Amino acid sequence: MRFHLPAFMTAELRDQYDGFLISTLTLRVGSGRDCFAALNQDQRRVVREFLLFLKDDPDYRFSKHEMERSLTEFWSEQE
Repeated sequence: MRFHLPAFMTAELRDQYDGFLISTLTLRVGSGRDCFAALNQDQRRVVREFLLFLKDDPDYRFSKHEMERSLTEFWSEQE
Protein backbone atom coordinates (compact mmCIF):
# COMPACT_ATOMS: atom_id res chain seq x y z
CA MET A 1 0.00 0.00 0.00
CA ARG A 2 2.84 2.38 0.82
CA PHE A 3 4.11 2.25 -2.76
CA HIS A 4 0.71 2.60 -4.44
CA LEU A 5 -0.93 5.12 -2.13
CA PRO A 6 0.44 8.29 -3.82
CA ALA A 7 -0.78 7.07 -7.22
CA PHE A 8 -4.24 6.26 -5.82
CA MET A 9 -4.44 9.66 -4.12
CA THR A 10 -3.42 11.48 -7.30
CA ALA A 11 -5.96 9.53 -9.36
CA GLU A 12 -8.67 10.31 -6.79
CA LEU A 13 -7.92 14.03 -7.02
CA ARG A 14 -8.09 13.84 -10.82
CA ASP A 15 -11.37 11.92 -10.65
CA GLN A 16 -9.72 8.98 -12.41
CA TYR A 17 -10.17 6.39 -9.68
CA ASP A 18 -13.43 4.62 -8.97
CA GLY A 19 -12.08 2.42 -6.22
CA PHE A 20 -12.57 2.49 -2.50
CA LEU A 21 -9.70 4.72 -1.45
CA ILE A 22 -11.70 6.94 0.90
CA SER A 23 -13.36 3.89 2.43
CA THR A 24 -9.97 2.26 2.92
CA LEU A 25 -8.45 5.37 4.49
CA THR A 26 -11.40 5.75 6.86
CA LEU A 27 -11.70 2.18 8.13
CA ARG A 28 -12.46 1.91 11.81
CA VAL A 29 -9.56 1.22 14.14
CA GLY A 30 -8.75 -2.50 14.13
CA SER A 31 -10.44 -3.05 10.77
CA GLY A 32 -7.55 -3.64 8.40
CA ARG A 33 -5.42 -0.67 9.36
CA ASP A 34 -2.28 -2.83 9.38
CA CYS A 35 -1.64 -1.83 5.77
CA PHE A 36 -0.77 1.69 7.02
CA ALA A 37 1.66 0.58 9.74
CA ALA A 38 4.66 1.08 7.44
CA LEU A 39 3.86 4.74 6.77
CA ASN A 40 6.26 7.18 8.35
CA GLN A 41 5.24 10.46 10.01
CA ASP A 42 5.55 12.51 6.81
CA GLN A 43 3.47 10.02 4.83
CA ARG A 44 0.79 9.97 7.53
CA ARG A 45 0.72 13.79 7.46
CA VAL A 46 0.13 13.75 3.69
CA VAL A 47 -2.77 11.31 4.08
CA ARG A 48 -4.21 13.57 6.80
CA GLU A 49 -3.92 16.63 4.55
CA PHE A 50 -5.51 14.67 1.69
CA LEU A 51 -8.53 13.80 3.84
CA LEU A 52 -8.77 17.36 5.20
CA PHE A 53 -8.79 18.65 1.64
CA LEU A 54 -11.54 16.29 0.49
CA LYS A 55 -13.84 16.32 3.51
CA ASP A 56 -15.43 19.67 2.65
CA ASP A 57 -15.70 18.96 -1.07
CA PRO A 58 -19.40 18.58 -2.04
CA ASP A 59 -18.56 15.46 -4.07
CA TYR A 60 -17.50 13.75 -0.82
CA ARG A 61 -20.44 14.85 1.32
CA PHE A 62 -21.52 11.26 1.92
CA SER A 63 -18.08 10.39 3.30
CA LYS A 64 -17.57 13.54 5.38
CA HIS A 65 -18.56 11.98 8.72
CA GLU A 66 -16.26 8.99 8.20
CA MET A 67 -13.39 11.26 7.19
CA GLU A 68 -13.85 13.47 10.25
CA ARG A 69 -13.99 10.46 12.55
CA SER A 70 -10.93 8.90 10.96
CA LEU A 71 -8.99 12.18 11.18
CA THR A 72 -9.67 12.21 14.91
CA GLU A 73 -9.24 8.50 15.65
CA PHE A 74 -6.45 7.39 13.31
CA TRP A 75 -4.92 10.16 11.21
CA SER A 76 -4.51 12.57 14.09
CA GLU A 77 -1.61 15.00 14.23
CA GLN A 78 -0.30 13.35 17.40
CA GLU A 79 0.48 10.02 15.76
